[in-house]
Amino acid sequence: LLENFATDKPWFLQVNFAGPHDPLDVTKAMHQRWREVEFAPPVDSTEFDAATHNEIRRNYAAMIENIDTQVGRYLELLAARGELENTIVIYASDHGEMLGDHNLWMKSVPYHPSISVPLVVSGPGIAQNVVSEALVSLHDLAATFLDYANGAIPEEMDSLSLQPVLSGEQAEHRALVFSSLLNWDAVYNGRFKFIQYEDGRTLLFDLGEDPHETQNLTEQRPELGSQLARAISEMKKRS
Repeated sequence: LLENFATDKPWFLQVNFAGPHDPLDVTKAMHQRWREVEFAPPVDSTEFDAATHNEIRRNYAAMIENIDTQVGRYLELLAARGELENTIVIYASDHGEMLGDHNLWMKSVPYHPSISVPLVVSGPGIAQNVVSEALVSLHDLAATFLDYANGAIPEEMDSLSLQPVLSGEQAEHRALVFSSLLNWDAVYNGRFKFIQYEDGRTLLFDLGEDPHETQNLTEQRPELGSQLARAISEMKKRS
């Protein structure tokens, strides 16, 4: 498709890759670069032995590297078309991967390895070599695309343009970010994450002190839990 686009007209292209995804099977060539690498073991896991977990993580890393290679092909094509310097490139994912943490795999759970995703942006007017700590959501990409295209952003859209953050004009973006799926809702304020299940169970984690989410603080911090629960309720009313 990209090869057929006119070079004198604006265009938008979304490329979806199937991997990394289960089954985590890779070719011998993909595995070769990772066969001697030792990864950290999963957190709070009793399902497999260390060697099995390490081999799974090697395959996962090989699949990510393969995606990186494919992205490189698109960047090379943009450069060949003379469009690399005036194209905004965004690399993101729809979900993470538990990889055995808490004896869980794949996605659909509210732990950080599942709901945290990469977001890498480059292009004209975007600050280079910057790692931002701003709280952002994939929802914000919609408004960001419209903003860079000089389009109108509907007031009712629950999306905030990332352009001020990407340009370096501001460091903060959102006070809270939300995630919801199946039977749970979660809210994160940059340090504490509160999770609420439909059956009434709640979890509160201090990711600053407990990044692996092993200590539930709902009983120790009831006021904070209630505050974040209200934020979820207000978010759902707006949705």
